[in-house]
Amino acid sequence: MKDNQKFLVPFAVLVLLVACVTSMFGFLVVVLTALGYGEWIPVLYYWQFNVPLISVVAPIIGMIIIAAILLGISGANRGIGANGP
Repeated sequence: MKDNQKFLVPFAVLVLLVACVTSMFGFLVVVLTALGYGEWIPVLYYWQFNVPLISVVAPIIGMIIIAAILLGISGANRGIGANGP
């Protein structure tokens, strides 16, 4: 694995964790609102933290980073890259 791929792996893991946390937070808001707990408080935090935008952008960024990592690995295995064919 090249150095730039090793550099991108922690960011890919971080983006994956952010996507999972925002999904769990959204699920928690839906459940709390449906059960009537906290009235508007969960919804206010949902909009204040801009969860809808984060829940869309985080997986997109993660897919781009993971694609860059995988393309770099497959290119390294075929001998394509900075050293030439």
